[in-house]
Amino acid sequence: MASDAGEEFLRQKHIIFFQRCLHILPSRYAQLDTSRMTVAFFAISGLDILNSLNVLDKDKDKIIDWIYSLQVLPDATESNLHLCGFRGSTALGSAGLRDRYKSGQDFFPHDSGHIAMTYTALLSLVILGDDLSRVCKRGIRAELHQLQLPDGSFCPTPEGSENDMRFIYCASCICHFIQDWSGMDVELSIDYIRKSLTYEGAFGQGPGLEAHGGSTFCAVASLVLMDRLYDTLSHDELKNLKRWCLFRQQSGFQGRPNKPVDTCYSFWVGATLKLLGCFEMTNFTQNIEFLMETQDSVVGGFGKWPDSNPDALHAYFGICGLSLMKFRDLNLVHPAFNISQRAATHLEWIHEKWDQSRRRAGDDFLVEKHSKFFLRCMEGLPGQATSADVSRTTILYFCLSGLDLVYHLDDLIDTKQQHVDWLYHLYHDSIDHNDSVKCGSTGSLPLANSNHELLAAVSGSHIVMTFSVLSCLLILQDDLSGIDRNVVMRSVRSLQSPDGSFIPCQGSTQTDLKFLYCAVAIGYILHDIPQLDTDGICSYIKSCLTYEGGFGHATGLEAHGSATYCAIAALVLLRRLRTTLLPKEIEAVKRWCFNRQQDGFAGRTNKQPSASYAFWINGTLKMLGSFPAMTSWNTRKFLLELQCLDTGGFVSSPGMQTDMLATYYAICGLSLIDESGTRRLNAALGLSHRAVQHLRTVHLRWLEASIAVIS
Repeated sequence: MASDAGEEFLRQKHIIFFQRCLHILPSRYAQLDTSRMTVAFFAISGLDILNSLNVLDKDKDKIIDWIYSLQVLPDATESNLHLCGFRGSTALGSAGLRDRYKSGQDFFPHDSGHIAMTYTALLSLVILGDDLSRVCKRGIRAELHQLQLPDGSFCPTPEGSENDMRFIYCASCICHFIQDWSGMDVELSIDYIRKSLTYEGAFGQGPGLEAHGGSTFCAVASLVLMDRLYDTLSHDELKNLKRWCLFRQQSGFQGRPNKPVDTCYSFWVGATLKLLGCFEMTNFTQNIEFLMETQDSVVGGFGKWPDSNPDALHAYFGICGLSLMKFRDLNLVHPAFNISQRAATHLEWIHEKWDQSRRRAGDDFLVEKHSKFFLRCMEGLPGQATSADVSRTTILYFCLSGLDLVYHLDDLIDTKQQHVDWLYHLYHDSIDHNDSVKCGSTGSLPLANSNHELLAAVSGSHIVMTFSVLSCLLILQDDLSGIDRNVVMRSVRSLQSPDGSFIPCQGSTQTDLKFLYCAVAIGYILHDIPQLDTDGICSYIKSCLTYEGGFGHATGLEAHGSATYCAIAALVLLRRLRTTLLPKEIEAVKRWCFNRQQDGFAGRTNKQPSASYAFWINGTLKMLGSFPAMTSWNTRKFLLELQCLDTGGFVSSPGMQTDMLATYYAICGLSLIDESGTRRLNAALGLSHRAVQHLRTVHLRWLEASIAVIS
């Protein structure tokens, strides 16, 4: 349908139009003289989407050099590091200034990069096949840090200017492209995005402003790039957002209610719907017919409306809107990056090249040996591990999640169903249908060397083991259809004390933030957090905050790395971080975490660093948006020195024996710093992004089932 609808597509005229934009522009473009970088991006990416980038083969190197000539580089003393990035055109500076800075002369105080020009420069370089080797990443990181405002938004230049959702999106893309999020307080930006969500269901340019198609795209795409879309918006909010976007289609798409349709919103709103997984619900035929009407049949390009003059912006987004519908032979557009899928694949190659470079910079990460270590642990445990016999579910969790993080879960393909069956065996045997508070999972799991019967239903479920079982099932890509969510959540709720804390099982009096975290994570996984007393949870977490800045495992106890992680992760999963902690308290937590780093990270003040805190502390900083990328090398060096070169696995500290806990959390720590050979890790759930993506599929299936029941 999409390939045949509409009038004739003037492909060749569009190619000539974009070529003309790269060589000469009419006088009405004079006001955009300081934004030539963006106009060039529209033309370059437009040609790429048209599958005609080859017309620039002769000029490609010259264009790349021109883009780099507009990069603001650090001077000899790096005193202008916070001003780095890319300018918009030679009207604002040129290669002559770059040579001046290299010679050691002082920088010009108003010579600075612009966040939107940096964004379009990086995209253009990737489209043209550059490897970004000449990009000053540390300068861009410093500039982003300078440009972020206290409310989480960004202004485009250090001198100050407007600030809105567009620049959060630019910053998110830049961080993803350079593989460094340390210049951006992610949580602060997410807070700004949430405050910009309107009663209509979509996003304005800022808090209190009207919902708009362009700002909605910027908000949603930013959350996707942060991998925080489903952590930030509830299912009801996502449902309302989809509804608002779908209602923007008349023939083409409008940017706001009661406004005329406009060419560019075929991309802004269309890409948003693509990211939300419901673009196929739109009417492709009407959209294509509208876009065909906005083509200029004389000079090519697209206008804002039918019979209006074409311009570079609407020509580009008109082409992108058609690409979203897989129109004719256009290259597919990446809906979050706003470049072709071909260019996005090249970006993946660049990132892999950087990963390989990091590996060559130090000792190799022994992936194969560590995967065999986990497999041996699943086959049988050494004698010294008998004390962990009742916690075999947690041991299995360490092994499965560890194998998942190092891309070796397929080593269990022949026994996968066996593990799923045993996990459900634990779950079903722990159910007392006459006493729902015992429902969940016990800890015993018969691995190869088990010589005893299941302990299930003897003392009821244990909250840590229930969390481990659910995590294991997700890692194994099970759909959790065998879990009675209501019964499990009632069991978890029965473990909550009046002060908001949790005990691990019936009959226990021990309280600890790790049990609270497990309860919240179970609620998140089962998509039923409202069954918990969330106000009580937040109040108890706040009571564990110490004068040092970190959290103790219980009220009145010393600040500890794992307790601090559990507190912050629980608040993130509850979406209550910034409503529970004051800004100065969040800063105190960050400071406490930063101060725990020596070579690796220590769990408490005046303690030696240990492997597991590379995850507990770094994971906390990741969630707080202050991940210390500048210390990643020290973390990596410390962890790789803890590898056992002969048998695989990690020790917790020098001189110790290898163990699963240290091995698993060391690999989690390496994943957080993007170690080559590891999957990306979701810091709040402690699961790979692959497992979390599967969880989102499960949640969507539950949502669809509930809607079907209601209807």
